[in-house]
Amino acid sequence: HLCPVMEMAEYEIIYTPTLLLLESIGKLYYPLILSSPLPRIVLMGQPVVFAPQMVWFFNKEPGIIEYGTLFLRWLTPFYVLCCVNQIYAGALRGSGNATAPMIIMLSSFVGFRQLYLFIVSTFVSNTPVFIAMAYPAGWFVCSLVMFIYYKTVKLEKSKIVK
Repeated sequence: HLCPVMEMAEYEIIYTPTLLLLESIGKLYYPLILSSPLPRIVLMGQPVVFAPQMVWFFNKEPGIIEYGTLFLRWLTPFYVLCCVNQIYAGALRGSGNATAPMIIMLSSFVGFRQLYLFIVSTFVSNTPVFIAMAYPAGWFVCSLVMFIYYKTVKLEKSKIVK
């Protein structure tokens, strides 16, 4: 992860809908404190607004601050895709199917990204923004494939407890 703030924001995005879903289907019996989405939006916006200061904390060189700020500002909005693929992967793993999420994630995060980087750097543009977009492109492909697999696999056939 790029920084602890992003990690906290990712957990907020992952766990809040999960808890709300569990509560809505009656699996969660203790009171759940529902808060406004505003704190989450503020938390997710911090890396965009304070990107130069966050990068400066790790390195003081102006060139690194410039590129680090560029990367944070371009990648932060796409972090929600990480949450999507982690939710579906967790659901599949929880049903006893750990192999498919592993293969999908490795294919997306390694295979697709390498292909993307080769095509973009060779035929499109070898600029930092196009190269940095390999991360969200991989997240998107993983989320899409994970969603399609989740919708097509027969989870009711999975027995976790015998």
